[in-house]
Amino acid sequence: MSQCSATTAAGARCRRPAARGSTICATHHATLQRADRTSFYAALPGEDLRALAAAGVLEGVDAEIAVLRVLIRHAVTQGDVDAARKAIDSLGRLLRARHDLQPKEVDTTQEALNRVLDTLTDELDGGA
Repeated sequence: MSQCSATTAAGARCRRPAARGSTICATHHATLQRADRTSFYAALPGEDLRALAAAGVLEGVDAEIAVLRVLIRHAVTQGDVDAARKAIDSLGRLLRARHDLQPKEVDTTQEALNRVLDTLTDELDGGA
C-alpha cells in the first residue's frame, strides 16, 4: 500500500496510507468531497439553500421537481439561458411523468403549469 500523496495543513506530506485504488487517504478523500459539495452550494443564495433543504424532505419526482426549480432560478439569475432552457425542458418532462403516474383526474393547476412551461420553452427557443 502506498503513502497518501496529499499535503497536510502544516505543509508536510500526509503519513497515512493511500486508500485502495487511490493516491490519497480516506481522510483527504473526504475533505475533497466536502470541498466539492460546498463549492456549489456556497454559490447559492440563502433562499435557494432553504428551498433545497425543503426539497430534501420530499420523495421521488416531487423532490426532483423542487431541485430543478432551484436550478432554474439559479441559472436565470446567472444569465445562463442554455442551462435554464435545459432545466425547464427537464422540469416539463418531470411534470408530465408525475401527471402520468397520478390518477386520471383533471388537475387544472398541473395543466396551467404545463402551459406556462411550454410558453417559457418556446420563448427561450425563440431568443436563441
